[in-house]
Amino acid sequence: MHWKKVKVLGSGSYGTVSLARPMNVCSSSMIYAAVKSAEFNRSSSLREEGRILHALRGSEYVVECFGEDVSVENGNNTYNLMLEYADRGTLDDLIHKSKIMLGESEAAYYAFQILKGISHVHNKGFIHCDLKPANILVFPPTEKYMRLKLADFGLSLISDDSWKKHRDFRGTLVYASPESVTSGVYGKQVDIWALGCIVVEMITGKRIWSRCKSKKELAWKIARLEPVLPYNISNDGKDFLKKCLERDYNQRWTAEMLLDHPFIKNINAKNMNYGLIHKCNWISTQHLFSTISPYYPNHNSSCCSRGTSSNNISSLETNNYKVHHTSDHEDFVLGFWDLISFLFGCIF
Repeated sequence: MHWKKVKVLGSGSYGTVSLARPMNVCSSSMIYAAVKSAEFNRSSSLREEGRILHALRGSEYVVECFGEDVSVENGNNTYNLMLEYADRGTLDDLIHKSKIMLGESEAAYYAFQILKGISHVHNKGFIHCDLKPANILVFPPTEKYMRLKLADFGLSLISDDSWKKHRDFRGTLVYASPESVTSGVYGKQVDIWALGCIVVEMITGKRIWSRCKSKKELAWKIARLEPVLPYNISNDGKDFLKKCLERDYNQRWTAEMLLDHPFIKNINAKNMNYGLIHKCNWISTQHLFSTISPYYPNHNSSCCSRGTSSNNISSLETNNYKVHHTSDHEDFVLGFWDLISFLFGCIF
């Protein structure tokens, strides 16, 4: 299938994320994709992400990879990774751009979906290492509830069920586990700690370590203090969070264990805030990923770091996707139909 890049959704020194649509497909059945692109000589981490997503195929809780392609853009070889387009943004949008706090039932249902994704990732032999609301994509609901999918596997590690030490910090500090901060230890349970942080954020609307004035203070608190749990949640909710945020990673529960926890199993769907879930026009359809993960040597940001990855990357099986640029006229037509779709959604 041949794809056209329609417009850029985000860009930086690392590369770009673009909205794309297939060529020779009628507008009434249009399917959009997101294309993550980087110059080929800086794309080893992005290619590694493609390899991981290929291995993770088969879960409705992990973003789907359509394929890969190498194109020539501005005289440079460019690696392109074609992914599902999340037109409802991210969980970060859902938490922070609505003016209504998610209830405990909503948080439990979304935690269930995240756990299903984590369980699939772990069972396939990987650790995400950078779970956070901005890396969890939101898709339109089937029946009542928004669908969540894990994304951005640029920092992921292969897991052999043993704890490994890494010299470089991986991930986003505010969601980092104590063992990763103090000892550089990474195992599957770093994802479980991050899940606990995300659930707290869904319920309270604030990040779990929201009062830190510096990275140094934040790292000190993660290393030494017990996180403060929401006071206005059920006993099941508090116990679930304690199992996720257990400081001793050997005692922290696994994804499979947490899926059997009463907080998850006793979700009362009838108490879900139906109006909140359906009225999501405040989510920007322009937003796709908060981070893109091509390998960038010695790159450090204020809150996260990118680890190195091997250059010996196996290619994806479906590599017959070609990416093309689109014209200004086609951009105008796309924008017109986006506007019509938006107005239609507001009316109905």
